[in-house]
Amino acid sequence: MKKTWFFLPAAALLAAAPAHAQTLVRVQGTTTNYNAIESEVYGNQMTGMRVSSKFENCSTNNCNPSGLNEAWGLWQNFGGGVSGADLYFNNVLYGTVRLNSSANTFSSNYTFDWFGNADFRTLRFQGGVGYGNVLFDIPSGNCQSPSISCAGNTIPSSTGNEFDIAFTGAIDDFADDAGRGTVTYRNIVTYQGQPAQYDLFTEVEMVFPAVGYGPDSDQTPFLFQMDTDLGVAVAEPGSLALLASGLMGLVGVARRRRNEA
Repeated sequence: MKKTWFFLPAAALLAAAPAHAQTLVRVQGTTTNYNAIESEVYGNQMTGMRVSSKFENCSTNNCNPSGLNEAWGLWQNFGGGVSGADLYFNNVLYGTVRLNSSANTFSSNYTFDWFGNADFRTLRFQGGVGYGNVLFDIPSGNCQSPSISCAGNTIPSSTGNEFDIAFTGAIDDFADDAGRGTVTYRNIVTYQGQPAQYDLFTEVEMVFPAVGYGPDSDQTPFLFQMDTDLGVAVAEPGSLALLASGLMGLVGVARRRRNEA
């Protein structure tokens, strides 16, 4: 699916992409190395990814960001062709993120809906080890320090897409780029021990401004795009040898049974 985008006219690409989700930041953080990467990822393949949203608690902290509450949940397959995460705080459902189970994450729209009365301020996705080995793919790389201006990409991941938001209805003006929030990618991913290209990360977080431009509980659902890959576990050489010997044993058993027959 990713590679087919190279053959689309430029005008089609511009028409298909939602408005950019404001300022982009890359943070090296903790490096994770994978020996295999799968770039064709669908909604039902991200099981275990952690999704969370921090929201205001103005009654107790005067909306101080350091005191925000967090609703969260793990990505799962809900059935009926839908995958996603339900975000809970104190056993109360505050929000949901949804994606078609068969949708390719390179270019498909996720939906975020918020049910709480308090305004949300962040939307965060955590992958990597412990959270389904989900990776977040973004254009550019091939540099020795985080930079949006680098060119290149980690070869197995093909190209990537930025975290983009497309608001609808009364909040179309929020889609303007300037001063509308920050998207931060954290914790770089390397492939087979090669130098990091700064296009694959294990975490992405959208932080909305607290005053003036930020969305609130009345401004959902909205759509966004987020390109994901998967870090694929590769069997160790010893495990492969054990598997091979087991298969040879099964072949021997089958031959003996045929001879006895």
